[in-house]
Amino acid sequence: MHCDRSLSPQDRLVLAADARLGSLSYVDDTIWALSLRDAPTTVVLETTYGLRARHMRLFPLLFADPERRQVMGLSLEDSPFRLTALAPNYAAVQFRPHATAQGRLEWFIPDGRTAMARLSLRNSGPEPLTLYLGWVADLSPGEEGRPMEPWQHHATALLTGETQGLPLLIFLTGGPEGLYSPYPTLVLPLDLVPGQERRLTLVHLVGYEAEAGLETARRLAARPWEAQITRLRLADQAWPRIQPADETQAWALTFARQSALRLLHGPFGEGQHRFALRAREPDQGYSPNGHGSDHPPAWSGLTVPEVWYLSSAFLLPHAPNLAAELLQGFLAHQRPDGWIDAGPGPAGQQAHALASPLLVDLAGRIYAAQPDPAFAAQMFEPLWRFLQVWFAPEQDTDSDGLPEWHHPAQVGLESLPEFSPWHPWSTGADLATVEDPALWALLYRACQVLENLAPPAQRPQAQKPLRAWARRLREAVQQAWDPRRAHPLRWDRDTHLSLPGQRLGQLRGSGAVPLRPCGEASPPIRPVIIVYADAPLRPQVHLRGRDGQGRPLREDLTAPPTWYEGRMVFNATQTYACLESLTVEGLPASARVEVRTPDLTRTDLTLLLPFWAGMLTPAQEQQVLRRLQSPQGYARPYGLPLVPTRRPKAPAWEAVHMLWNLFALEGLEQAGARPLAADLLTRLWQGAGETLQREGYLREAYHARTGKGMGQRNVLLGLPPLSPALRLAGVVSLTPKAIELQAESAFAHPVTLFWRGVRLTVAPQGGTVRFPHGATAPLPPPPARVLLRGAHQP
Repeated sequence: MHCDRSLSPQDRLVLAADARLGSLSYVDDTIWALSLRDAPTTVVLETTYGLRARHMRLFPLLFADPERRQVMGLSLEDSPFRLTALAPNYAAVQFRPHATAQGRLEWFIPDGRTAMARLSLRNSGPEPLTLYLGWVADLSPGEEGRPMEPWQHHATALLTGETQGLPLLIFLTGGPEGLYSPYPTLVLPLDLVPGQERRLTLVHLVGYEAEAGLETARRLAARPWEAQITRLRLADQAWPRIQPADETQAWALTFARQSALRLLHGPFGEGQHRFALRAREPDQGYSPNGHGSDHPPAWSGLTVPEVWYLSSAFLLPHAPNLAAELLQGFLAHQRPDGWIDAGPGPAGQQAHALASPLLVDLAGRIYAAQPDPAFAAQMFEPLWRFLQVWFAPEQDTDSDGLPEWHHPAQVGLESLPEFSPWHPWSTGADLATVEDPALWALLYRACQVLENLAPPAQRPQAQKPLRAWARRLREAVQQAWDPRRAHPLRWDRDTHLSLPGQRLGQLRGSGAVPLRPCGEASPPIRPVIIVYADAPLRPQVHLRGRDGQGRPLREDLTAPPTWYEGRMVFNATQTYACLESLTVEGLPASARVEVRTPDLTRTDLTLLLPFWAGMLTPAQEQQVLRRLQSPQGYARPYGLPLVPTRRPKAPAWEAVHMLWNLFALEGLEQAGARPLAADLLTRLWQGAGETLQREGYLREAYHARTGKGMGQRNVLLGLPPLSPALRLAGVVSLTPKAIELQAESAFAHPVTLFWRGVRLTVAPQGGTVRFPHGATAPLPPPPARVLLRGAHQP
């Protein structure tokens, strides 16, 4: 919560009610953004009430004269606004309105229908001081509504307005006067004698009519402000805070921590458990139909990789109960046959695909953070049935014990180089037509987790099939290993061949695609037909050829595929040792047809999941380590790119994805390369921090060479991870009573951990610990146990 940073014009801080402190409405949740404003200089809190208004802006002003003809800035030009505290629902800013006065502005969002502020002004000079304060409510309503205007109720002046049928009310303590000009404003003079401090509280209510809202506003304004903020501070201390020595990185982690906690929401629905969102911005939060099914994708349910990332990067090991709630959000929707949807939403939304096996690994992490036989017993049976679904024939088309992906939501990445039909630089091959070492790794890890949970769950008989599955998966990784590329490769589902891509032919308009004659020993191929056109069409594709035994094959692809910005992709369902003819019907002369095969020799970061899962031999691990450190491989200034190439076909190939870098980072830790893991984590922090400084936002991904942000703003998978820093600093356990250290810090620079009032600084050469009562002591060498009451044990 503590912060010390000058606000810049680029900064934009999102504030919203905190799900850790109470229930939130999934269908009506007002979210705010805090930023600086020039001419006059002030701090503005802004929202759209979930697109029910064009904007609502709340901000204080100072006037230079009693007649309020001249507007001043809230702070002197040579005195910057300083952010001194930041939480998901709270921010505090210090400023200097006068040469002899200090000011503090605090914003607090207690729930989804209320915003509060407290303005404190103190005269530190030797002479009396009079300041003329105005609090502005600038509403631009939607199609139906009225701007804010003064409303007098007996001796009390309020501001009221309405947008899209939503009544709004502003109340300010101190007995202000309501004015229309230059904005709808509540104004009052503040006479301060030397040493005097004056505090004013503002309450903004959403959805309250004026008279009823006035009583509610008075009651809220009368609550002890400090008691409410103390509750926030205590909640904040129960979550570790990491502060690197570098200011850019430190601000990125502060911003990411606040953002991750703000993404928690609920409880809502039948399960009555908390859940998480992909993003939470002022244009979101309102459901016109009243039950949430019309929310945008960011509010429609996280996938398993997203929940795993939120838990692994921010919630564990210190909040296992909350991570367990997120896990329960998937299990609550499990079908009797064991199927779990890949992205169940709070309002019944579904991804209509089987969830990623990473769900089982999440359960294992929760158990490791808080070993509880009851939890193991509760989790084992549903996860055992879920894993059986993955090995069922529906997920394993060729029945070789190696299931296939069937939906991008299962992978957690929509920009795989050969498998993204929505990108013009991708072949657009169907993921279901290949077998992928990344999936094998997730299934292998799931088998290991369930094997470890079986004894405390009293299910030892399940260990034998789990070991058999794991053995088959490990054998497949070894068969797919390419020592030259230092990766296991995907192979075709039916042929188990990893062939380079090739262009088979092209055509303008309808007709037969010219093809090269079949060779005598040509390996079987699976064609991908790409149609480029100016508008969506319904072409028909006809393939004729022979299989490896010389038997005739024919396919008629008539179902229209999805149209993606000028192109559509057809995938052959069979493999052809000889493709004799390929004809396309129903195209205009301007359309273009291209026939390719996917390049299954192309490597990308997802193929290193077997390294994370511990499926490689020691020699193979060393090959991966060299690949990760080589400029010809993955080594880049701001993290590991998606594709290890010096000539990327698209910026997406150079994207640094936090989720996939976290997998690689954990693989480095498990391989004993902790300094390399710490260096990678620092580079991830740096890229995110530089983007945040430039733009005021974090981004979905970051360019590996430049650090420039890429993709959507302030989404979950773009937040730089915090929890790995605990392990790399040597911390293995955080409890309300102690901090457990097991290893020296792997960081090249000092890193500070704040936990329940204790400040622990670790450095390459020792460190210090400061206890809540103020005493400081040198950090003992690990292994050690730092007691929060002010002692440590070896």
